[in-house]
Amino acid sequence: SYAAYFNGSFDLSDSLTLNAGIRYTQDKGELQNFTSTGTFLLPANTSLVVPFIVDDAANDQGYSDSAVTGKLGLDLKLDNGSLMYGHYSRGYRSSAFDGSALFSATSLTTAAPETIDTIEFGYKTQFAENRIQVNSAVFFSNYNDLQFLNVISATESELVNEDAQMYGFEVEATMLASDNLQLSMGLGYLQGEYKDAMLNGIDISGNDLVEAPSINFNLSIDYDIAVGSDLVTLHVDTNFVDEQFFDAFNSEDVANDSFWNANGKIMYTPGDGTFQFSFWGKNLTNNDEPVGRIRTGAVNSVFAVTPQPRRFGVEVRYNF
Repeated sequence: SYAAYFNGSFDLSDSLTLNAGIRYTQDKGELQNFTSTGTFLLPANTSLVVPFIVDDAANDQGYSDSAVTGKLGLDLKLDNGSLMYGHYSRGYRSSAFDGSALFSATSLTTAAPETIDTIEFGYKTQFAENRIQVNSAVFFSNYNDLQFLNVISATESELVNEDAQMYGFEVEATMLASDNLQLSMGLGYLQGEYKDAMLNGIDISGNDLVEAPSINFNLSIDYDIAVGSDLVTLHVDTNFVDEQFFDAFNSEDVANDSFWNANGKIMYTPGDGTFQFSFWGKNLTNNDEPVGRIRTGAVNSVFAVTPQPRRFGVEVRYNF
């Protein structure tokens, strides 16, 4: 991969700034000598090795891509110190091989390059003597040739390209409620769907994008307690993730329900802060909702990755 870029800004006035950037990227890739074998354990400590995909020059693939991308936007500084901005940007991802091919050489596919065009408007401000900071943004993105994996059957898959779009907003806020209490919050809303897309003869236009929950929310609280010259910090955080799909068909058996997760920590920092002792707990809600699912396997099963269960631990840190 080779790239060259330029990025700069120009003050149109004391309050208005023009930002611009441009990038040229050239990518090349080769897939050679790909093999896939299955080893089956048999009685009497024997095994059977089955070559699913053999090394064959006919399976070799390659690509050569290039793209010009960039960003153009305006920043407006308000009299109260707040910032408003708007920009347009184009992103690019090079071609990709399906390295997950297991059972058939027909799964050795190459997806075309992917591009995304985004328009974003945002507002950043501080108030209450700068004890409260808020960052917010709304955006609209349009994908051309979005890359994703299409599972055709129990033994065959392919990397494909389809068009898609998404829009939403994000809000982040931090508040220093007192000298020893800090609150942080984040909220995101997202709507993403495929456009004019067909997979395996099925129209998936309007289906939700893979791994694109509509709502994300997080909240954290930090409270400091002075004990003489020592410091005790109490920390707790929680996050909510809305339901989401893990295939473009929005299949219910390859989907996740919404879930909450919470973590906590008690930190003790004596004296000059050279040492710090912590007692922590993670996944306090004992959430067991999988963090990922994929339909795979010779029996067309669903493989799920579950999070680690509720757990506790201690930590000692030395600062130097």
